[in-house]
This record gives sequence, C-alpha cells and structure tokens, in this order.
Amino acid sequence: MLRDRWTQAALGVFVGTFVFSLLTLREVRSSGEAGAAFVPGLGVTVSLLLGLASIAALMGFIHHMAQSLRVVTVIDQITAETVRSPDHWYEAAPRTRTALMLAPTAEGPHRIVAADRTGVLTWYDDDGLARAAAETDVTVELLVAPGTYVIAGRRC
Repeated sequence: MLRDRWTQAALGVFVGTFVFSLLTLREVRSSGEAGAAFVPGLGVTVSLLLGLASIAALMGFIHHMAQSLRVVTVIDQITAETVRSPDHWYEAAPRTRTALMLAPTAEGPHRIVAADRTGVLTWYDDDGLARAAAETDVTVELLVAPGTYVIAGRRC
C-alpha cells in the first residue's frame, strides 16, 4: 500500500500540514510573554490553506482506496505482479508469453481469438455473432462466460 503514489501524496500532505501548523503555532505569542502579542498572519493563512488541501487529499485518498479495493482492480494488480515476477527472476530468459491453450469443441478448422486487454467480459452481441456466423457459414463458440476475468494475450 505504501508503494502507491496516491497514498504517498496523501500522507505527505497530512504530515506536511501537521508539521507546518505546529511550527506556526510555536511562533504565536500572547501579550503577557516578554513583549507584545504576535500572530504570524501569513503562517496562519498557509496553515489554513494546507488544512483545506488536507481535506481534499483525504477525499481523494478515500475515493482512490475505494477504487483500489474493487475485486477487478485487485485481480488486475495480482496479474500484473505475477507477469512481472518471472521476468525479474529469470532476466536472462527470452521474453515470450505462452497463451492458455483451450480446446475448442467444434470440429473442423478453427481459430481461437486472444483477449486484446485485461478485464471482465461483461457482455457480447450474441445476435450479431449469430448473424455473422450464418453469413460466413462458420460456428462461433465462446470459451469464456460473461462475468469471467480474462487476461490480455490469453485465448478466450
């Protein structure tokens, strides 16, 4: 979590605001102390602006964390880390990826299409696929169901 730039930025704003405000508060003097009263106007104004920036950073951080904790996002991060790990461990190995081999059930020549990006298959145009298949006299077989998480480059 601390590798995340949003988390680092939010923590930086929070800690910076806190430290600056404490240092500004340290300079405030009442009239009873050796001399006249002193309130650093610029420091107080900057502390107020930093406080508002902290509120904005908190709202942004909460939104970012809510998005980061979605199942699809977590799986995507795990996938990216998993793909990177062997590259790191075996740097001398050639950088090729093998596609997941799925056996089609239809007979005759076939072509399996790979996913062009990572994500969840939310829907497909079954009427359009049926029309295209009828016009070209081919059989279309969907090897993954809607709602399935597919990885870029993997056959689906």
